[in-house]
Amino acid sequence: MDFDYPMSHAADSMPTRSLWVGNVDPGLSNQDLIAIFGKYGRVESLRLLPDKECAFVNFLRVEDAIRAKEDMHSGARIGNNTVRVGFGKGESYATGDAQAMQPTRALWIGNIAPAATPDTLSSAFEPYGTIESARVLSHKNCGFVNFVRLEDAVRAKQAMNGKSIDGSVVRIGYAKVPAAKNESSLKLRNPVPSAAPLTVSGQIAEADAITGTTQRGLGSDMVLEPGFTLAIDEDLVAFPYATQLPNLPEPTQLPSLQQSRLRDIRKLMEATGSPIPKAEFDQLVNELMPYVVELCTDYVGNVLIQKIAERGDPAQKLELVRRVGPHMTSIGVHKNGTWAVQRIIDTADSDEQRRIIVESIKPYTPQLLLDQLGNYVAQKLAVQASNQFVFDAIHARCMEVAQGRFGARAIRTCLESTHATKLQQKLVAVALVTNAVSLATNANGHLLVNWLLESSKFSGRFRVLSHQLAPHLRYLATHKLGASTISKILDQTSEPDARDLILNTL
Repeated sequence: MDFDYPMSHAADSMPTRSLWVGNVDPGLSNQDLIAIFGKYGRVESLRLLPDKECAFVNFLRVEDAIRAKEDMHSGARIGNNTVRVGFGKGESYATGDAQAMQPTRALWIGNIAPAATPDTLSSAFEPYGTIESARVLSHKNCGFVNFVRLEDAVRAKQAMNGKSIDGSVVRIGYAKVPAAKNESSLKLRNPVPSAAPLTVSGQIAEADAITGTTQRGLGSDMVLEPGFTLAIDEDLVAFPYATQLPNLPEPTQLPSLQQSRLRDIRKLMEATGSPIPKAEFDQLVNELMPYVVELCTDYVGNVLIQKIAERGDPAQKLELVRRVGPHMTSIGVHKNGTWAVQRIIDTADSDEQRRIIVESIKPYTPQLLLDQLGNYVAQKLAVQASNQFVFDAIHARCMEVAQGRFGARAIRTCLESTHATKLQQKLVAVALVTNAVSLATNANGHLLVNWLLESSKFSGRFRVLSHQLAPHLRYLATHKLGASTISKILDQTSEPDARDLILNTL
């Protein structure tokens, strides 16, 4: 992409939604320019290139861009400079820098060595995960590496950007994932492309790697704004979550604790008329403690574990958590064990207990959310004080979890909990918008898209979704679930520019 437009080119361009702004005061920020140009209409995205003293402002309506250009054509003064304004290159659909900058499993590798080959790139990047394919464009001095897993690509970019490969310091950005070779021969139900053809897909990835202008953070709690707060957190995606649940520990013999003895202890602990004295309770806890891991999954034993969690003193509860903690995930998906684990989580009342629980479960959070019983464990954790890691996991593995039957419903319950903060909801909302095309056409993911549109109350939610969905309308409008989402955007009146974008694209 030619960022440094000559004025003659800009002035002679046909009107588009994009404005090129030259001679920009280097002291101005993105927010300064948004405030200045926002008075002409809704700004979709903005790209500031301080080293070239220019910026690109993309409006949602071409009329707004025309009005802004006419108002500033004679030479408006912004900051300490008199700017030049012209039309930039038009785009077929509304696509912001943030969309192009979203992490994908495909990496663009710039400034590669002249002698680099696909094998060279594969060897350099395979330590980070399984590689699907690699190719080199020698005439452009770049290449592409496509990973099987998104999180592997994110880790590879973080580790290798700015590093030397065969004597050349490479620049790395995200690229569009190529279509599978056999894609045309597959007869998919409700076919929806994995990605729209972005106007500047490869060039934006290159520009991002050179200028490093990705916006980080979530911004205002209550607003979803394209191009500024809508960005997947690479660090969260890069976390090494487990891809499957662990197995239960090998069972051991309980010679001194036969079922008859366990039933007797249960009667003593559940006595209501005259509660068991503390000294006798402590004696029973000492008898059970060596076997608590095995007892968690026992029909009677799990009830005893719950009683220890409810009535135990701080030292007893901490010892219980220490023993059960390393196996908490595998126990939490067991038909008996899940009750014991949920009670341990409910009754944890010290920072050390909570720390052990979080450290044990965190790597398995996405898999727990997807499990028929484990999702209830995750929901219990989502209402605790130290619940941020649950929302981090949903954000990082949204595409996988949101399309699961139990995962989607667990996510919605977490989002609707009174313990979820607005920033936590927004963290998930950003991931939902990023994956909106696939989720809108999935029976489970559709539930979460509906939450975003109908229940979240985020200002700008229709706008950011329309940006994501507009390039795919020909597919979405003929899909039962996708058409329902499009109808909701068209029927609302709070964000008319979102409705106009869909109508204009149609």
